[in-house]
Amino acid sequence: MKYLIEKRNDKAYLDSLKQRHGIPADKKIVLYLPTWRDYNFKTEAGDFNTDYLLDIKQLSEALGDGYYVISKNHVYLSRQEEMDGKDCSNIETQELLLVSDCLITDYSSVMFDAFAVDI
Repeated sequence: MKYLIEKRNDKAYLDSLKQRHGIPADKKIVLYLPTWRDYNFKTEAGDFNTDYLLDIKQLSEALGDGYYVISKNHVYLSRQEEMDGKDCSNIETQELLLVSDCLITDYSSVMFDAFAVDI
C-alpha cells in the first residue's frame, strides 16, 4: 500500500510504467481483475466454469476508442481462460492499479488497494 500511495502522483513514473508495458498514454485505462471462484476447486483447468468472466472484446467495443482495456487473470486461471484484450498477467498488480483510471473486479482485496490511488 505504501508503494501505491508514494507513486500515485508521480507522473513521470506513471508515464514510464505505461511506456514499459505498452499501455497507451492517450486513453483512459480500464483494468479488469477477475478472481478465482471456489466452485472450480479440484476441477481440471480445461473444465473450469468461466461463465462469470467479462467479455473484454465486447466491453472494449462498447466503451469506444477513448478507452483501453487491460486485464490480469487470477493466478489460478490458466492461459486457456485468457480473454481478448491486453493480457497483463506478467505485470505486478500494483503497477496496473497505478496506471489505471477504472477498475472492474470481483476480487475484494484488490479494491482496497485501488482506493489508495483513487480509482
